[in-house]
Amino acid sequence: MQSEFEVALSSSRKRSEIDIMANILSEARKGARKTRIMYRCNLSHRQLKVYLKFLLDTKLLMSVLEEDSKTNFYQTTAKGRNFLDAYGKLKELMRADATADTGGK
Repeated sequence: MQSEFEVALSSSRKRSEIDIMANILSEARKGARKTRIMYRCNLSHRQLKVYLKFLLDTKLLMSVLEEDSKTNFYQTTAKGRNFLDAYGKLKELMRADATADTGGK
């Protein structure tokens, strides 16, 4: 069950850039096309292009050409998986701290 703080925080704020990047990397773990990432991560095409460029440039994501259909799909790299692991640990730490601050409610 979420604490009052977590409920208020999740409903009153927009996603951060880090949250969006983690969302994209998570969606691309097993490989995904651009359209799937865009819809599943709730991004406009313009936003998606910016994030994909950054994630590709930083080697968190890689583009793979499908031979049979000649289309690209995106897959999270080992570095991207490390990012997701660290992101998950940070989110868990923040949840633990929020729970401790509210007396465990």
